[in-house]
Amino acid sequence: MPLTLAPNSTLVFKYKNAKGQELTEHWDALTDAYNYRYLHCRETDSSAYYTYDQGMFYFTAYYGTKKSLLHYFYLSAYKVSMAEPAMGLEDKIPLNVLNNMWLRGWFNDFLAPFANLTHVRFNIRKGSSDHEVEATMIDLQSEVCLESFGKSRKLSESSLTVRSSGLSAFTYKSGNDRIEAVCINE
Repeated sequence: MPLTLAPNSTLVFKYKNAKGQELTEHWDALTDAYNYRYLHCRETDSSAYYTYDQGMFYFTAYYGTKKSLLHYFYLSAYKVSMAEPAMGLEDKIPLNVLNNMWLRGWFNDFLAPFANLTHVRFNIRKGSSDHEVEATMIDLQSEVCLESFGKSRKLSESSLTVRSSGLSAFTYKSGNDRIEAVCINE
């Protein structure tokens, strides 16, 4: 089940944003001068750097607006095991990639030499698939939670649909905002 992106290819997504407007984003899969792979959104000029090692797809950095579909995908698919999708994963996300976290981030940075009080956790697990052994479609469920002062609060939840041809669709839900994106590549 691939979530690989061929260099110099383009993913085109149609989606409705939180305001109900139908939009389109084009993501170009590129490689920089240091041979690092990244997705670049033409419409928002945002970039998400990623790597694909031994069946593990994961993002390493994000630059740009936090209101783009690419940012929502970054939060939805932060780390995905394509070799063993049934295996759930958990990881930490940098605090600075979340919206409206500057005060909490500043406070956390100030206290970091003594204690790290705020963490952002990413969890992903297998939802459903069309076949247990030789799946041509798999649904992955992910969530991002903020852990602060011993309490946990879910910030977002997502669903990704991956077919044998690659990423097919994903949804992102945070609070009252729900975004459904469909890949319309031919």
